[in-house]
Amino acid sequence: HRRCLVPMSGFYEWRPGDPAGPLTSRGIPVKQPFLIERADHQLLAVAGLWSAWRPPGCPESTPWRHTCTVITTDANATVRPVHDRMPVLLARQEWSAWLDPGNSDARSLMSLLRPAPESLLQIRPVSPEVNSVRNRGPFW
Repeated sequence: HRRCLVPMSGFYEWRPGDPAGPLTSRGIPVKQPFLIERADHQLLAVAGLWSAWRPPGCPESTPWRHTCTVITTDANATVRPVHDRMPVLLARQEWSAWLDPGNSDARSLMSLLRPAPESLLQIRPVSPEVNSVRNRGPFW
């Protein structure tokens, strides 16, 4: 089944820059990053899929690589002004259904992959410095 939960405190999305606003050194409008997090500051539980694999052609002694991906859905009204997609955020009471390896009911699983309620999240602009790993936070 390979379904998992990916915990996160929040996630960033970037709104395209205003052509009349500040420009990068290459003349491109500076994008505005936004931090999206739970309004109550609890962790988000994001629906994901995981895999363990070895690169093709590598010997059996090659360590397994463990990877995951987050599942996205249409943005809710809170996120939509910044981006058209958002991670699928699962409520605590949905975790066991998502993680249950015996649950192969596609219809019930697909019903979990929907936008989060608007009231769950808050969104706020943060410094463009979040865009570089050279910078150390906080950025808000």
